[in-house]
Amino acid sequence: MMIHGRPAERSVIQAGQEDRFGGRFGLMAHAPCDVPHRLRLPRVWLSQLEFITDDVETVVKNALQATLGTSPWMPSKVNGWTAQIVEHCLKSLTAHNKRFKYVVTCVIQQKVGAGMHTAMAAFWDGRCDAHCKVPFDNGHLECICTVFGVGISPTHDPLA
Repeated sequence: MMIHGRPAERSVIQAGQEDRFGGRFGLMAHAPCDVPHRLRLPRVWLSQLEFITDDVETVVKNALQATLGTSPWMPSKVNGWTAQIVEHCLKSLTAHNKRFKYVVTCVIQQKVGAGMHTAMAAFWDGRCDAHCKVPFDNGHLECICTVFGVGISPTHDPLA
């Protein structure tokens, strides 16, 4: 298999490990986007280039608590719950006016003692791309919500 003209390799990557192409795998809790040193950006811009995991986690927890709270398992409502959680997260995150494209996923299952396993793999720039995973459990159901933030470079702004 080829990825961007390079042969894909299957291997386990540790956080912060450098790949053979010079990219970094893994995530940082506070990931400032790499800005060329010759660019002098206002402080406001620099704050917009930070994916602060604590802030994202707060947004997700608020969405989960507001939507699920202490609700019992109701299979007929799961589709609506997941849509509501994802939309609430996206609206709240985009209101922060950060320089990120966001992807939000949500998985809900009934709590019956079965395990829930999730995995993710990404090839991105660990300096400005990050993710946050938030588990939720109210005794009746379990949920894992994940937010991926992909930094938009101020030098290559597709929105400008």
